[in-house]
Amino acid sequence: MVDFVSTIQGLVQGVDVQTSLDALRSFELRLSKRGFEPLAGQDACLGFLLELTSMMQKSTDEPTRRVALSCIDTIVETFGKKDVDAVMGATKTVIGTQCLGSAREEMQITSLLSLATIVEVLGGEFVAFVPQTLPKSLDLLNSKLDDGACSERLHHAGYSFFSALLIYTPWAITGSDIDLLLRVSHGSANADLGDSCSEERRASLNLIAKQIETKDCCAALGRTWANAMTEGPEALKEHLRILEAQIGALSKSAVGRHSEDFATLLTKAFDLRRIQFSNRTEDSFEDGEVEEVEEATNTVAVAMIYKINDTIFRPIFAHFVEWAASSSPTAAVHRQTTLYGFLTRFFDGLKSIVTSYAGLILENAAEILGRVDVSDAASKLLWTRVLGTLQKCFAYDQDGFWQAPAHFTPITAALLDQFKHAANIPLTSELIPSITELAAAADSPNHHKTLNGSILKYTRSDIPAVRLAAVQCQRSLTNRLGEEWLALLPEMLPFISELQEDDDETVERETLGWIKKIEDVLGESLTPMLQ
Repeated sequence: MVDFVSTIQGLVQGVDVQTSLDALRSFELRLSKRGFEPLAGQDACLGFLLELTSMMQKSTDEPTRRVALSCIDTIVETFGKKDVDAVMGATKTVIGTQCLGSAREEMQITSLLSLATIVEVLGGEFVAFVPQTLPKSLDLLNSKLDDGACSERLHHAGYSFFSALLIYTPWAITGSDIDLLLRVSHGSANADLGDSCSEERRASLNLIAKQIETKDCCAALGRTWANAMTEGPEALKEHLRILEAQIGALSKSAVGRHSEDFATLLTKAFDLRRIQFSNRTEDSFEDGEVEEVEEATNTVAVAMIYKINDTIFRPIFAHFVEWAASSSPTAAVHRQTTLYGFLTRFFDGLKSIVTSYAGLILENAAEILGRVDVSDAASKLLWTRVLGTLQKCFAYDQDGFWQAPAHFTPITAALLDQFKHAANIPLTSELIPSITELAAAADSPNHHKTLNGSILKYTRSDIPAVRLAAVQCQRSLTNRLGEEWLALLPEMLPFISELQEDDDETVERETLGWIKKIEDVLGESLTPMLQ
């Protein structure tokens, strides 16, 4: 190997450019294939490293400089740990104007890959070069993305370098560096460069979550949230994945200590719908895109909740509810729509453990149901999500929370009042299942009597749609509660008799279905009772 290196050195010192180029390629090929005894070639190759750095500075031939840089990369990777000083010297050349500062993309790519290798070899010793290399590399990638001229190879090289720095020198990366890396990543996510680039980018972002101090990471995520939103939903979802990864990597006690930081970021995320939809433009997110980001936000929120206790989370929960309501009417509709989407996931996921949290939304939910405008699409969506949340609250109550009159009475009044909307929207998907679950949770003859009496009154409404909804609700309650509900049958019979002769055929058919269900439960015909 020594003789081979000596021969190569002689050839590259000649005046013939092509001969030098061929010699360098031969050297790189043999070195990369490890076609030699490592110890025998170590000193010779490290000696050649100095000559290669000198060639990089003197040569004016672009292909020769590029191959020489590849040779430097291979020598550093193979023998660099044996001579740190030599590698430090080579680094100064790699970050210079002939390499990283070159206007040629191939040189930029090779330089970034070489720097990634150097970082792996030098580890913490590379810290002196971070201020010179990271901002320059980020600016390079950022300008290429802005121009729509970022190739997959350059993207790969850049993120290989960024990942190496995050692994080996995370303490040397400043807040402004993280901000710029996040902004570059937002642009990359929006550029749709392909699956390979997405995987590399996400791997680097995951390292931010795990390697950067929690306080610093949260601060950077907060500072760059608006930029992520500008770049689009994919950038925002990746932004949120960093937060999710960070929460996942922390202990429960650490999540508790940083819960306010996480809650601040979640509040920003909960405000997306308001920002996008208050004054919609052609640049606003689509409905489905907002829902995807909201789902990602909910996933992060739940991940945090699983790692903190009630003492920490209850004030945060109360803050979310108050924050969503304390804004203009239009803004409140959007914020509360997002919030109740989260609350549905919250109550559905944690079930009976969090039933008592319903006390913090009881007044708010009743107020929303009292003012909802179902002719407005945004308000109607909020109405749907509130009912969905309440249904989950009722379904998982194992502690008699909804049996308490202070809880049962206000929410019952708000729910029953929704029958007035029957002419404008169907009630079978949200309202009736909610009332049915409330009746099951409020397992009390008195509460059942209250519900039954109010629903029966709606069967005498002048509006056919309201009468139909009332019968559908009675049928659902009969199906869910069976004989327990039919203890109230004597009160129902006069109303059923009237409904059998309803002027509206749909109401009449639904009544026959209700009668059939009653008969199935009782095991006997209802006809004698109705006569």
